[in-house]
Amino acid sequence: MADYFEAITDARTGKVTMRAFTAEEAAAKTEALARAVVPDCVTPRQVRLLLLSKGLLDEVEAMIALQDRQTQITWEFASEFRRNDAFLVALGANLGLSAQQIDEFFIAAASI
Repeated sequence: MADYFEAITDARTGKVTMRAFTAEEAAAKTEALARAVVPDCVTPRQVRLLLLSKGLLDEVEAMIALQDRQTQITWEFASEFRRNDAFLVALGANLGLSAQQIDEFFIAAASI
């Protein structure tokens, strides 16, 4: 079964804490994802906030900094990220993500 967690932000302090899902919550999440439709695209804001919540934003931005100028411009100025874009497929591969994990990422990002 997949591991799921939620990020909880204290509105007063801005402190973020993580809470692991219970087995029942994880099963419900897995079932919901199986029924979910993968969105064709998400916004850069959604992508960055989800990466931040998963602790991956710094790693991704470091990877982008090592890429060619075209890739850097795409990351910085894209108005949307499409699920089938070669840029995102390569980025997912560099992060070791499967196609299913990228689909789950798009589903989660669309909910932000």
